[in-house]
Amino acid sequence: SAFANPGGAAFRVTVTNVTPGNVLSPFVAVALAPNASLFSLNAPASQGLARLAETGDASVLKDELQMRSSTLALTQAAGGPILAGQSQSAELDLDDESLDHAVHLQIAAMIGRSNDSFISIDPFDLRALTPGGKLTITGAVIHGQFGKGSQGGAIGLLHNQDITPDINNSLFLQASSGHAEITGEFYGLDVGGVAQPGARQARIVDSVNWQVGAFGGQAVIGYQSIKQTDATSTLHDFSMGGRGSYGVARHVKLLGEVGYNHLTSTNAASQNLIKETLAVALSPDTKFWTRPELRAYVTHANWNDAAGLANPTGFGRTGRTDATSYGLQVEAWW
Repeated sequence: SAFANPGGAAFRVTVTNVTPGNVLSPFVAVALAPNASLFSLNAPASQGLARLAETGDASVLKDELQMRSSTLALTQAAGGPILAGQSQSAELDLDDESLDHAVHLQIAAMIGRSNDSFISIDPFDLRALTPGGKLTITGAVIHGQFGKGSQGGAIGLLHNQDITPDINNSLFLQASSGHAEITGEFYGLDVGGVAQPGARQARIVDSVNWQVGAFGGQAVIGYQSIKQTDATSTLHDFSMGGRGSYGVARHVKLLGEVGYNHLTSTNAASQNLIKETLAVALSPDTKFWTRPELRAYVTHANWNDAAGLANPTGFGRTGRTDATSYGLQVEAWW
């Protein structure tokens, strides 16, 4: 996240350990000038980076970085190891002169239960963050002996930006491989050899949320690809849609929703589905995200033949290419 300071900006970097049972050392965060990097792929690690990967000691690495003219700011999170499910934060202060050019953020932390490994990220330009913006980075490493395959990894970036006090934008970038599921869970994890050995997955999603007076809503557009390790085909999934709400009385709001999904796979026909919904909702107030919410709705959907054939036990079981449904629905969070 970014905060405006007189003559510059402060950036708070937070690392969350989302692995199921591993630990990370207190991370080092560094802001580097363009064309500089904490490490190079397929090249020997520096003495400081090797020490960090082996023991978690970052003192030599920090000394190395402080001697480099390309280092613009440097910090290390305070405290002990980052246990599974825990987070640590540290701040970087940069002046306006540094922010006139690209400023690349990189982090490094030891993966506790590993063969001298460390976790990092590709250089990220801090200028992409503005006051009111927050960047969240998550990662996971999986290692073990399973029925098929033995490892996996995942990384996710979420950038939230307040455009105005009433409008917010969220951008998601996610990727995973092997047994690390892109959702932060596990993919094909078993010991009997039944599940898939893993998959390569990538996803990009952008979402805009707003609440302007009585009018609220959300619009989403996203793309995802999935390729199983032992398969030759790749699944491509594109979706877009939105839902709007308008308060007409103290506890009553009108809802409208439209969605489109396009699914393609190698050597298979493209699938298309379009859905429209109108609803009347009761809730404690008329804001878009207020829950619980009781809805009376009517939904119409239509799809092509390929989508129906791919869902023979679902909406395609009757051979139709459209349907209308209605009913009552309750949504509550806790």
